[in-house]
Amino acid sequence: MEVKLVVLVFCFCGIVSEGYSRKVKSKPENIEDTYGELVDEPSRPAQLEESGVQNDDFEDYWNNTPDEPEDTSGGAGGQDTPVRIISKPMDAVARIGDTVTLPCEVDNPDGVSIWLKDVDSILYQSHVKLTGKTNIVEYPNNTLEVRIASDDDFGQYDCKIIQAKSNSDFISHTISKETPPVILELKTRENRTVVSIFFS
Repeated sequence: MEVKLVVLVFCFCGIVSEGYSRKVKSKPENIEDTYGELVDEPSRPAQLEESGVQNDDFEDYWNNTPDEPEDTSGGAGGQDTPVRIISKPMDAVARIGDTVTLPCEVDNPDGVSIWLKDVDSILYQSHVKLTGKTNIVEYPNNTLEVRIASDDDFGQYDCKIIQAKSNSDFISHTISKETPPVILELKTRENRTVVSIFFS
């Protein structure tokens, strides 16, 4: 009889001890803040309710950050600035051995530059040399330098700037050959010779 009583007491103590252990390990419903006051731990649905977000959008709100709006302005002003050549056309007169500088200054560098000789012969495109002539050089500011080596170097030089959206501008320069004066008439008057000369 005493043995049965001891066994019952031992089992009862074990049950009480296990229940107490579970009670201690369970998560408290309240957490203690810095100042020692008991405050309820906020739940994620409660935070959403305060922010005005519906429960259906719970996962998107909690896990994702809203994307920034896409910039569709296309840059300053919302459109490309048209290209414009600000240099003036030039008519130059030169001789064999002279060097002539032909300007092509633009107010907007966003464009493709093309230099042509006599309309259809391309000399440079995007600062890439497309001619075998060694006496013609283009500089980064689109200026073309021509050293007159032969009669073939005289003529018309066109600078064209092409931009996207069909914006373009061009300028034409002319290099003419200097001709010697032409004697039109010789007259002798009172022991003097009068010469009429024409300069082209």
